[in-house]
Amino acid sequence: MIHGWGAVTPIGLDSRQTCAAIRAGVSRFEPVYQRLPLDEPRLGARIPAALGLQLTKLDWLANMGARALGECLAAESGTDPTTLLLCLPDEARWRGEFEEVDADELLASISDRVGLTRSPRSCWFEGGPAALGVALLRARELLDAGGTERVAIGGVDSLLGIVEIDRLHAFERIHGDTQPHGMYPAEGASFLLLGRAGGSIRAPVRGRILGVGLGSEPDTTLGPKHSSGEGLHQAVQAAVRDANAHEHNVAFICTNANGERYYDWELTHAHLRVYRTRRNKLPTVFAQAETGDLGAASGPLALILAANDMTLGDAPGHRCMVELGSEGSLRAACLLDPGTLESIATPGRQALAQLNPKPE
Repeated sequence: MIHGWGAVTPIGLDSRQTCAAIRAGVSRFEPVYQRLPLDEPRLGARIPAALGLQLTKLDWLANMGARALGECLAAESGTDPTTLLLCLPDEARWRGEFEEVDADELLASISDRVGLTRSPRSCWFEGGPAALGVALLRARELLDAGGTERVAIGGVDSLLGIVEIDRLHAFERIHGDTQPHGMYPAEGASFLLLGRAGGSIRAPVRGRILGVGLGSEPDTTLGPKHSSGEGLHQAVQAAVRDANAHEHNVAFICTNANGERYYDWELTHAHLRVYRTRRNKLPTVFAQAETGDLGAASGPLALILAANDMTLGDAPGHRCMVELGSEGSLRAACLLDPGTLESIATPGRQALAQLNPKPE
């Protein structure tokens, strides 16, 4: 069960502002770096913040993460220890751009800044946005095993370091006059609060994760070939099986695709293989179209956006497949619904209705 969320992005200092800006099509893309005066400026999106919050990379990541985590936990006043699961960038980026940042120290800094009573089971996962799938499966294990009542899952990242921007520019991946199918590097953090059905969390249910799946893509972003969609295909099929559902139950998709041609091809190939039921349309929400590429923070944000739209009644249906791709080979997908009794009493979901039966 999803009981809360929080986010900080270039278009919103909390999740409500961010989701509203995405629905309204608001963006803040601007030149963020220019190596030489005559060079084409690199476009991106920054979070407006005081320089004192960005003294070191550790400080900036921890401050972004603490703001999002604080909002996430605001609706729950319980004092039970919280297991914190943190999604970090892909291993190559984490060992390069953030070499001086210790992951354990970052985890501790985020929790200390919000005064969180952190469970010793807290840990971090490398793997970028799709690491959210690994974290969700770990959260399920902890909640099912007992002894854990609250799990906060989130991601924090920044693609605006000089080394990272130069790397993206060298591969011609940043949007500009010479690359119309590029991405906008950005920064942000996002968190979700999860608990078991009938657990001790008093905050209302804001969504339900029905199934989670993982996949491995052989042709990665930095490889010589376009993606065949095999990894995403595996992840979506695994999520559908895990939910004991069928692909025709999916009403819309929310993806962290960032505008690069590579991900456009991946979505096209994967969707042709997975969604075989005839539909007039299958709406797709691009969570990063306005925020820019948030890296590891884009995974939780995509899930937040889908759950928020369903909660407010702005979504095109009551079943969303959240599809996540990373720069490396990892792919993830999760099937989500609003968590209401009506939303689970449909073909393929009768088994879940037993978790929270209707009163007689």
